[in-house]
Amino acid sequence: MTFPGHPSGRYSNGLVLTDFLARHFGAVGLSPIPFEQWRKVWRHPMLYFGSLLFGINFAHGGTGVFDTDVAAPNMTVQIDLFEQLVKKHYGDIGLENSIALVTSSGNDYSAYMARNNGTLDPKDVMHFIDEVTTQLAANLKRIQALGVKKILYNVGQMNDESTNNSTVVVLDLCNAFLDILQGKDYESRFPEGLKGC
Repeated sequence: MTFPGHPSGRYSNGLVLTDFLARHFGAVGLSPIPFEQWRKVWRHPMLYFGSLLFGINFAHGGTGVFDTDVAAPNMTVQIDLFEQLVKKHYGDIGLENSIALVTSSGNDYSAYMARNNGTLDPKDVMHFIDEVTTQLAANLKRIQALGVKKILYNVGQMNDESTNNSTVVVLDLCNAFLDILQGKDYESRFPEGLKGC
């Protein structure tokens, strides 16, 4: 069965990280409304308030910290949209009790490789990694400056200055899954390796 059980325009026809987090916080079957959908309902009070109960999702599949091959807003532009929404409609109401989920899955690196035809100089790659992580750290600080006190991020690599903050928590799904897959009892726990759990 797909989620939510009918075509919805979502990036995935299965549950994604925001859905699992919403369930964790008691919102079974509900996830943050995509910002593009919110733009359509905000003038209708009943739809508007109900849609905000579990937040707003600014993410776009295939995007990155910087521009990628996907024609959608990068992370900085997504934060611009969030900032405009806060300033226009909310001020700082409720942000101190909010949680921001920030993810970066490697689309920047895929786009970088595509732009360079797969030919990579290790020094250039290391410089680009530093650019991505520096901008990501700036983005996290900017979200905090807007009033969000709790940030959960799921990324592969960050520079140290962005993680020395008690309000920013690293969600390391990569190593969690690697621990499962490389564990000594993997085959007994997952006898059919290519079948979904």
